[in-house]
Amino acid sequence: MRRVLGVFLAAAVLAGSRGDSERHQPAPTPDRLVSGTILVDLPGEEKARLLAGFKVSMRSGDKEIAEATTDDLGGFTFVNPPTGSYRLCWGGPAWTPGCRDRAVEVGARSVYVPPTRVSPRGRFLYGSVVGADSTPLEARGGGRRVATGAVNALGQYLIGGLPDDAVSIVVQGGEGTTPVRPGTEGTRMDLVVAHRKIAAASPAPTATPAPAVCPTFNYRFPCPAGAPGGCTDVKLALYKIRSTETEARQYYRAVDKSDKRLTLERWFVLAGFDSSGGPGPNGSYASGYYTNNNDLGFGRDMHFQETSFGTFAYVTNYADGCTLQGAGNAALAHQAPPSQRIATVAMEWSSADYNGALDPGTSADPATRFVKFFVYGADGALAPKANLDGLGERYIPGLCINCHGGQAYFTSPNVGASFLPFDLAGLKFDGNPDYAAFRKLNEMVKRTGPSADIQALIDGWYPAGGDDVPDLFRPASWGARPNRQRIYDTVVARSCRTCHVALTIPPTWSKWDDWSSPFYDIGYLIQNGSMPHAVITKMNMYGNAHWPDVEGPRILQCFLDHSTDEDEMQKCIESSRP
Repeated sequence: MRRVLGVFLAAAVLAGSRGDSERHQPAPTPDRLVSGTILVDLPGEEKARLLAGFKVSMRSGDKEIAEATTDDLGGFTFVNPPTGSYRLCWGGPAWTPGCRDRAVEVGARSVYVPPTRVSPRGRFLYGSVVGADSTPLEARGGGRRVATGAVNALGQYLIGGLPDDAVSIVVQGGEGTTPVRPGTEGTRMDLVVAHRKIAAASPAPTATPAPAVCPTFNYRFPCPAGAPGGCTDVKLALYKIRSTETEARQYYRAVDKSDKRLTLERWFVLAGFDSSGGPGPNGSYASGYYTNNNDLGFGRDMHFQETSFGTFAYVTNYADGCTLQGAGNAALAHQAPPSQRIATVAMEWSSADYNGALDPGTSADPATRFVKFFVYGADGALAPKANLDGLGERYIPGLCINCHGGQAYFTSPNVGASFLPFDLAGLKFDGNPDYAAFRKLNEMVKRTGPSADIQALIDGWYPAGGDDVPDLFRPASWGARPNRQRIYDTVVARSCRTCHVALTIPPTWSKWDDWSSPFYDIGYLIQNGSMPHAVITKMNMYGNAHWPDVEGPRILQCFLDHSTDEDEMQKCIESSRP
């Protein structure tokens, strides 16, 4: 399935000195997860709410095996449960007890559970919160705490199991509300948090860090009017899968146990490049310069090196005048000195204990390799975080998993991520693109064993007998009817495919039926502003600053309005044509 270039003599000698059992150790497998989403339907609201702070238990018979609490996006995760058949159940004073009808069968692979709807028990309060999303809260009555809850990522809350008496809501770091009596059908109380505690200041650093190359980023054009949720919400790009600083440092320890990658220069040599990041003496090399004009908006200096030990890539980000999606970004990526770089992200497809050609680890088998991420700051030092979207710093590896696929980091260094293909439709170039170079880059991506949809996309771009210019590609079911073709070309290929093609669960947008995915309410995510996930992609989809037409937003609206009736969708697309 996976292949690399010829094996070096050094690798053969080193591998030959070990027994077969050592040479064929399997790659660390991703954590086996059971995960899903908890929703609650409320009176008078069309869409279910994501329920944060909700406890779910995994049971074998009447025995509780594990308990999980939903995050601010309503998601729960059980990590590496024993194999077996389990019920997912809930209850307590605040929620009507229940279990999912169908048992969860845990085997060798992760299990993704379709959304579960639950009902509050007894009297409850609900509403929206301004100024305190993703925050714990509690209900107080008679001078004591009577219930707890949490605000979700959309600034919504619900607290159930309340007494038949007046209670006040206290948001963490805020003051209590005026008491209100909850009802059996729910009482709505919207909150504005105006008083927050100020956290203690961190100690002053012992040394003054060098100023950032770009302290803040600017977008080339403003958010189009009418874009749901706007374009400045910090919950947009790189937020859905989040890592903490502690997790970032644990991850780096897991993927670099011997501290061989503490600087970018050291990583260059370990990966087989020369000491400045150019092509090394062995292996196959390719590079490209461009602006990812429909994603993060940086000028990107991309380099790949394929050796007998794996595939190694790094991309250095530049922003001309600190402007994302700026007209000069691609040229800057091609010509600027390293002193003007913002950050460099390195990726490897290598075995768990690979530490360079002189210390290649216990296995030369490509089946033991997996994708790893490293971020280096402008000074070339390994960094646990980076600001890649202008909306705030995010930590490794969640920073990368958001678009490279895989799953949140728990214990396994293998998070199941993929190298992404080079989708030329969303790139801008300094002059004419070197199509042959990008074809070579895509061939290298394919040989790292990425998701099946990435492999199919690359095959579709470069069919047998084709030249170096990528062909138009649509998955078969998207080409079945004209309305689907136009939706794919103007919406999915422009605004969804870049990241979703790396996912291993729906919606990957590899087939029309992904629209009705049992795992996500896609229309809801688009209409409430959660998708497109990247802020620049969102700007592009709802405006024509990047795409030289207005087809995307218009066809998207027809898609949303008539997603369950293709004939009406076709009429909408034709009747609303400018």
